[in-house]
Amino acid sequence: MEMNKTILDLKREVDTIKKIQSEATLEIETLGKKSGTIDASISNRIQEMEERISGAEDSIENIGTTIKENGKCKKILTQNIQEIQDTMRRPNLRIIGVDENEDFQLKGPANIFNKIIEENFPNLKKEMPMNIQEAYRTPNRLDQKRNSSQHIIIRTTNALNKDRILKAVREKGQVTYKGKPIRITPDFSPETMKARRAWTDVIQTLREHKFQPRLLYPAKLSITIDGETKVFHDKTKFTHYLSTNPALQRIITEKNQYKDGNHALEKPRR
Repeated sequence: MEMNKTILDLKREVDTIKKIQSEATLEIETLGKKSGTIDASISNRIQEMEERISGAEDSIENIGTTIKENGKCKKILTQNIQEIQDTMRRPNLRIIGVDENEDFQLKGPANIFNKIIEENFPNLKKEMPMNIQEAYRTPNRLDQKRNSSQHIIIRTTNALNKDRILKAVREKGQVTYKGKPIRITPDFSPETMKARRAWTDVIQTLREHKFQPRLLYPAKLSITIDGETKVFHDKTKFTHYLSTNPALQRIITEKNQYKDGNHALEKPRR
């Protein structure tokens, strides 16, 4: 904000100087017509104004460059923080859909996790130790009128155990707790989770039509079409691909599930 104000002030100064210069030039022309000579002091005045204009324009350009560089640095730092958070969360599992009252009945999220493993993957517990470092509910949300329960975070002893559990989850398809459907997913930073959620409707539609979409880290859509695996880094690239595959585009648009924000899928501009 401070830099933007400085730029505006400099631009106003340049405009003022240019106005003065224009008036001075007119004055010189008038004097020249009257006397046929140009006073040395007026020439100095013109030179001084030109130097001020040049200096102010250089300052504006330098500040603009600094703002762009700061923007790039901010983006890089944000990406680095996101990657660090995701790395720290790598051994974590996120359990979604278990009522918070269960914490009291089973004396904490750790026991709930063990119950889920016993119910869904009895053989897995025999194959590998189910030791966990930490188990807790996510912090309270700002919206106190929320309908869903807080998620459970399970920190396993290593990422390998987490990956084996997630593999078992994918193979089973539907995980339950006391017979009710729940979800077990990796635990990512808020930024990564937001990017991955953007694909939810697309993935749901593709699965309904017997495709086998996958989400790769951090938020890339992988899908096999006609024996060829394609990876899309964002929705824009996926949208452009749809324009080359009318059959798939028809599937997505007819279900009205491919959305970007509150807008339905738009055809890419050519």
